[in-house]
Amino acid sequence: MYLAIIGETGIKTANVDEILKFSRRLGTHIAIDSSSRSTVWQDNQTNSIGKTLEKYLINRNPHIMKEESEITTFQSRRGRTTWT
Repeated sequence: MYLAIIGETGIKTANVDEILKFSRRLGTHIAIDSSSRSTVWQDNQTNSIGKTLEKYLINRNPHIMKEESEITTFQSRRGRTTWT
């Protein structure tokens, strides 16, 4: 799932809420491309989108799965992200 960025201050999380509401008893796995950065998920900085997503996740208390890997998940001239 891609979470659309709304300006520089946040992300649109209503889509995730709708999916979770619809699939409440089914069990749901959601993969998100949020363009967020947060030290909570081992980035070296936190941006405004990361802060918004942190608050959203704290309020929903999901079970977060993350595999350790050295594979680069994003790379550009400005930096790269790995799941380490």
